[in-house]
Amino acid sequence: MCSFFILTISGVVDLLVVKNEFAYPVISSENISVISWIQHNTPKNAVFVSYSDMIDPVVIAGRKNYFGFFGNVGWEKRSIQDVQRLYSGDIKAIEAASISYILMPKWNKSDFPYAVDQVKLRQLYQVAYEDERFLIVQVK
Repeated sequence: MCSFFILTISGVVDLLVVKNEFAYPVISSENISVISWIQHNTPKNAVFVSYSDMIDPVVIAGRKNYFGFFGNVGWEKRSIQDVQRLYSGDIKAIEAASISYILMPKWNKSDFPYAVDQVKLRQLYQVAYEDERFLIVQVK
């Protein structure tokens, strides 16, 4: 009888996750269109330069983020200065890093330390995707 009670209570606790899922969605509705575009319009081996975040639309779409989230293994090999060169349109750095796409947030992201030269990147590369929140240029 005691084990039945414990199993019932533990089952109810497991269901609380499902009940509360709407309160903290992993993927915000604002990111669904860019995630979908990346999944359907880029090769699976594409490498993106994107902002580093735990909820990264590039990674959620199944593609590689050059810098990734700071906690990921290997980030110490790539510095913030390296990524800044990529966002400033340094062609040699972009080619050396084998970057396929550059994703730029268009809103003022508080933890985005890079100065993005959108004008230069638009002149150098084709705009592949743009909406009110994101700009993606195709490098190769």
